[in-house]
Amino acid sequence: MRRFKNFIKGVMVILVVFALLYCLKWTFFNIIKKDQTINGMKELSKVVLEDIRSGKERDYIVVKDVSDSQLAAINQVVDSAYGHVDTYRVLVSFADTDFVELRYTRSDNYYVLMKYLYDQDIPAEQMRARAIYNEIIDLLEQVDDNLSDYSKELLAHDYVVNRCQYGYGDDENDAYTTYGALVDGFAVCDGYSQSFALLLDCMGVKNELVVGYGLKELHAWNQVCIEGQWYNVDCTWDDSDVEQSLDPVHTYFNVDDINMAYEHSWDRELYNECAGEEYNYYRVNNTVYDDLSELESDFGRVYNSTDTNVFEMAVRDEMAYDISLDFLTEYIKRHKVQYSVTRLKDYYVVIVYR
Repeated sequence: MRRFKNFIKGVMVILVVFALLYCLKWTFFNIIKKDQTINGMKELSKVVLEDIRSGKERDYIVVKDVSDSQLAAINQVVDSAYGHVDTYRVLVSFADTDFVELRYTRSDNYYVLMKYLYDQDIPAEQMRARAIYNEIIDLLEQVDDNLSDYSKELLAHDYVVNRCQYGYGDDENDAYTTYGALVDGFAVCDGYSQSFALLLDCMGVKNELVVGYGLKELHAWNQVCIEGQWYNVDCTWDDSDVEQSLDPVHTYFNVDDINMAYEHSWDRELYNECAGEEYNYYRVNNTVYDDLSELESDFGRVYNSTDTNVFEMAVRDEMAYDISLDFLTEYIKRHKVQYSVTRLKDYYVVIVYR
């Protein structure tokens, strides 16, 4: 009988402890931390980006409606030029809400940005960061207050595309970094996009990195805000593979979501809506054509007088057949030049190389 009573007491103690723990969790999540709760992956990604960009080494965050699999893959969503989530721990869980510890690792770009913006010394052991800084400082010194955000963006885009070649250097891991892109001169999409982001941040142009898919393969590019409107920019795909041309092309320079989505895909809920058209490269340069006769007249004048090795134009969908098989074909036969045609949703980009 005494054993039975002791057993009942033991069970009661356990139940009380669990009840207290439950009450503590409920109080923590619903009263103490209610106004600090991050709802969903979109909000969490923005907080993590802010943490990394500000140089935090760790943070404690209450998140709601974020699954374990989403937390485990957070670096695939939050692609930061300034670091990444090194480790995470779920410290307390209650229903659909978790109290999470996140630890961050800074990248080379962080030290470069702090040096350029605030003249903070780059630590002696950060030799790669110093090499990046030495590489880009001459370019950044060309930027002044009179330069528009569009001009700064174009300067950064062309610098990255000219400086980098798609591929891998001596250390394959460097291809995913700014160091690989700007110092070694070899990178894949991560290196291109992170380099572009660093330059834009140094120049004071608002931007974000995007992680998605290009032709159904994992891919990264940028979104840039010009005069209050967001645009997509893909430096990697603007790196021409035509050996005769040393000039960058601008097929994916300031493209809206509709046209970007023709061969790119991404979770649009996590990123900005890009609906602007005004600062698309071809609109700015008045090389958008709706009429074939206008193009033929303009092409001869611009192509023969320009100093660049390429002539770029955007042409409407219904003109593409005539352009690719008639007008340009005949021109190419006479002048022995190369050309490419890239399809987007609403138009084709035609590029002729000297």
